Amino acid sequence: MNNINKLRGRKLFLDANAVIYFLEGMTSPEADEIFRMACGPNSSIRFVTNAGIVDEIFFKVLVLRAKSRGFEKKTIAKLRTNKREVIEIAPELEKVKKMLDTLNLNIEPVGKEDVYQVIPIMSEYGLFGKDALIVRTMRKFNMKFLFSSDRDFDSVNWIERIDPLGV
Repeated sequence: MNNINKLRGRKLFLDANAVIYFLEGMTSPEADEIFRMACGPNSSIRFVTNAGIVDEIFFKVLVLRAKSRGFEKKTIAKLRTNKREVIEIAPELEKVKKMLDTLNLNIEPVGKEDVYQVIPIMSEYGLFGKDALIVRTMRKFNMKFLFSSDRDFDSVNWIERIDPLGV
């Protein structure tokens, strides 16, 4: 996207990978500006996501922090058997929560009807899991902009994907 100003006053679906890349300092300067535009009471962009994506953000940050502590291989299996490590890392997720709280962000619940609507989305676009749920949420809230590095969404003709790695 060459002109991020066209996003002013718009809703963007916020995918987990955009947040993770931002937290890790990997986003493009334009993506950083999009995050700034969504901050504070005078924000000009509203992010929307769903509860499953927030869960994914917390999970991925937990895994990244565990890897930085030496849990390089079989990280998830090691975390399952080492609850103490999870307990020690968990407070770091408060920082992620605070970052999300600075954004003009709606976290939408995922209900039974949303989950059931995944089936026709799978049939139409070949997407599944959280990707299909993202499409469902975007449809439900009449959104066309998606802040994500996931190219699987490029097959959905009505979604305009904004890549946080190279806006």
